[in-house]
Amino acid sequence: MPLFQYQAVDTVGGRKRGEVNAANEEEAILRLSHDGLLVAKISLSRQSEPSLTVLSSKKLGLAELDRFTTELSLLLRNGVRIDRGLTVLLGNAVSAAERRFLQELLDKVRGGEALSTALRAQGALFSETYLNLVVAGEASGRLSDVFEQLAADLKYRRKLQNQIIQALTYPLVILFVCVASIVFVFNYIVPQMAPLFSNAVELPGYTKLLLSSSQWIRDYQLYVALSFPLLILTGTRLMSSRQRRDEILASLMRWPVIGGLILAVNQVQANSTLSITLASGLSVDRAFGLAAHSVQNKELKQSLIVAQERVRRGDSISAVLRGNPLYPDFSHSLIEVGEESGDLEPCFTELADRARSNFELKINQMTAILEPVLILFMGGVVGGVVVTMLLSVVSVNDIAL
Repeated sequence: MPLFQYQAVDTVGGRKRGEVNAANEEEAILRLSHDGLLVAKISLSRQSEPSLTVLSSKKLGLAELDRFTTELSLLLRNGVRIDRGLTVLLGNAVSAAERRFLQELLDKVRGGEALSTALRAQGALFSETYLNLVVAGEASGRLSDVFEQLAADLKYRRKLQNQIIQALTYPLVILFVCVASIVFVFNYIVPQMAPLFSNAVELPGYTKLLLSSSQWIRDYQLYVALSFPLLILTGTRLMSSRQRRDEILASLMRWPVIGGLILAVNQVQANSTLSITLASGLSVDRAFGLAAHSVQNKELKQSLIVAQERVRRGDSISAVLRGNPLYPDFSHSLIEVGEESGDLEPCFTELADRARSNFELKINQMTAILEPVLILFMGGVVGGVVVTMLLSVVSVNDIAL
């Protein structure tokens, strides 16, 4: 659909500039007038159909979804209609993909569809939990509250993502420096020293190893470098298969440090979902079903599905979750208090907060362990090469004497 740039005046005389998708210029003017704008100038954008199609193939990321949810929450809380709110967001869209997404939502809402139906039409962009909460908000008339809760959850997910990236950045930088140092030494330093050993009758074993390693790296480093993209592509394809991803996550769960991190992430996801869904007025069994969809590990997902079935049969929640790996012993008494009081939402909110604190603690511990280990590794490898070079030079001088 073509993209039109416009200049218009709103109902209070303010000047507006923006872009709108429409089949033709007449439809674009009609849409803008429906939003209370008097068009002064309109023209076909240079980023019309061809470039928009290319750019919009890129999916929205977590940052864009967070911004969409937060801004729509603010608009709905202030009494703005959904279609009007989407129009405001469309006028402030910063990318072609975001404009197309908002335009599709606006077209469907104006066509009489519910917002939840329009969001579901976006495919896998929104999680099942997100969509079901929007449905619950529409049914209860608390859509602004639901979007506020979803916005808070997405903000934490972004924070979680940034914490993981930040925790891995420094170790990866150290690893890169280590590899770059080794490549430099074996490509430039060792070859310049090789003539010193050319006349030696018998070389020590470590000198032979040093020279042969340098020769191997110079001969095959291009193939090694090209293999990394292939490994990344293979890993991506493996993770795209649900069965393979479940197998990989299940094996990683058994690793000492990584397993604890994966469990902590799933605890955050499950308890956050339960807290939001219960606060939105959903039943406990349905909340457990959505929590099962939010976790990534197959075994943990199955444990929540079993809990959902037992809750439907009338079992108490504290009894259902006893022995569940997502809920350690200290959480059972808290859940029992919630059952007695008839208000479980604060309990799962507290458990979600504790899970977040636990995850942040584990991330800090992992970073604290990785940093000195990688520094020692880099120092050991690079220092070992330097010492080997010095010993080789000394041995050649001894042989010559």
